[in-house]
Amino acid sequence: MRTTLIALIVVVLAAVGLCAFAQTHICAVVEEMDLLRVEAETRARAGDDTGAAECLTRLAGRWQEERAAMEMLTSHDSLHEVYSELVDARVCLESGDYDDCYRALAQLGEALHHIREMEAVSLSNLY
Repeated sequence: MRTTLIALIVVVLAAVGLCAFAQTHICAVVEEMDLLRVEAETRARAGDDTGAAECLTRLAGRWQEERAAMEMLTSHDSLHEVYSELVDARVCLESGDYDDCYRALAQLGEALHHIREMEAVSLSNLY
């Protein structure tokens, strides 16, 4: 009986530790991506298209680096939405369509926010 209780406690602690790591990782990645998104938008609004394109390229690169881990931790549809908005923002920036670029960057921010909210520890996410 005692061995079973110890094994149960170890498994529960391991599960809680894994969940805490996943939550921390998702928050860190989403925060980093959102900072790059804001920097890209700020540069685009200031007329620095090259700087904005570089930020979007860095964002896409980091997103691809984190993709495998993120696919294990969150919804594939949410990840696809983020990447789709990222590509849309880059295409709009390159074509000089700033209104659509700002729209895509705003929707990218909303998709990142959705991932953060969806993976947050809250009572609504426990059901």
